[in-house]
Order: sequence, then C-alpha cells, then structure tokens
Amino acid sequence: MKTTIDQALQETFFTNRENDIHHSTYDEEMLQYTLLKNGDRRAIKECRKMFRSALEGILSKDPLRHWKYMFVASTTLCCRFAMDGGVESETAYNISDLYIQRCDTASSKEEIFQIHDEMVKAYLERTSSLQNENIFSRPVLRTIDYVDRHLHSTIRLNDIAEEADVTPNYLSALFAKEMKMTISRYIRKRRIEASEALLQYYDYSITEIAEYFDFSSVSHFIKIFKEETGMTPAVYKQTKFRRWKD
Repeated sequence: MKTTIDQALQETFFTNRENDIHHSTYDEEMLQYTLLKNGDRRAIKECRKMFRSALEGILSKDPLRHWKYMFVASTTLCCRFAMDGGVESETAYNISDLYIQRCDTASSKEEIFQIHDEMVKAYLERTSSLQNENIFSRPVLRTIDYVDRHLHSTIRLNDIAEEADVTPNYLSALFAKEMKMTISRYIRKRRIEASEALLQYYDYSITEIAEYFDFSSVSHFIKIFKEETGMTPAVYKQTKFRRWKD
C-alpha cells in the first residue's frame, strides 16, 4: 500500500511540475485567515485573491467539481479561524454548513466565487464585531457553546459545569461577572432569539416552538417571549413572517 501511495504522490509531483502547477506558500495561506480571525476587513480582499488565484493544485478533472472542493477546503479553514477569533462554535459550524450546501448546488465557477465572498463576509461580520466586545474566559465560552447546542432540551447547571470543567458555584459567579447576566437569564434570552428565527422564517406553530425549546407550557413561552420582545409570538409571527414572505 505504501509503495502505491508513494508512486501516486510522485506522479502528482511530476504532473504538477510539467504543467507548472504549484501551491501558495504557507505564509500566503495564513495571512488571509489571520486577518479573518482578527476581524480585519482586509480579509475580504485577501481571501478573494487567494481563492481565485491560479496557485493551486488540481483537485478534480471536472473544473466545476474542482472549485467546489476548493470551496469546502477554504470554508473549513475560515470556520476554524473564526472560532479562534471568538465566534461561537455552533454558529461557525452552521455558517459552514449553510454555505457549503449553497456551493453544492452552484452551476458555475462564477457563482461559487460569489458564494465564497458571501461566506467570508459572514464570518468577518462576526469576528469584527467581537473586537469591541469583552474577551471571555474558557469556562464562559464553553457555557455559551453548551447552551447553544442544547436549547431544545433541559439544561442543568451541573451538566454545564461538568462540560466547562469547573464547579457550579464558580461557573455561576464567573458567568455573571463576564456576561452581566445569570446563566438562566442567558438561556432564556437565547431560546427567545432562536424562537424569533423560527417564527420569522418557518411556518411552525407557537405550540411546536414552545415544546421544541423546552418551555414548561405554551402560556409560559408566550409570557417570556413578550417580556423579551415587547410582543406576543402571534403578533411577531404576523408582522415578521408576512413581511419576509412578501
């Protein structure tokens, strides 16, 4: 097996040399992702230049598939560096999933280029906004990630503390200090924000949403939603969903 792999690798080296195909340097590759991680808007220009550059190998004999493979590789790295820049992991992964799915249905190289620009901007929007915010400790970041992954189920402080590898009392105090709110308040806030998205973009019923996000009852969900947004879920759905549909 090793001989076969080595032979194939040497053939790839030979083919690339014969066709004057070479790759970007490590420093060139890292510049674009470092800019993205730091929320530097120069990342847009640098990522566009590197992605469209002729300095890459051939990943497929099918030109369109080649660019789709390139897109997946680029998006994967953007996702990792965005998380290094402070973007919540669940948000970063969902952005990656969304744009890779869009790329999968693209029918031209130009369309892939456009989707790539949008993907980079989506990550940059989040990393740049973080530059003006507090830098949170690892236990707090783990808490944020845990909550976002478990919005649809019962969330217990002991389980979060175990995930964050600290005691529950320490985590509660640390979270309140850095986030300026309690963990339970944050959970409530994130569930309502997620509920807003479902009401605006999907035709789920209020009962389905209340059950999905583990509210004790529909009436409790309506009460909390109104406290957070100033309107009932029904009014929110009527105004936001219809506006989006138009």
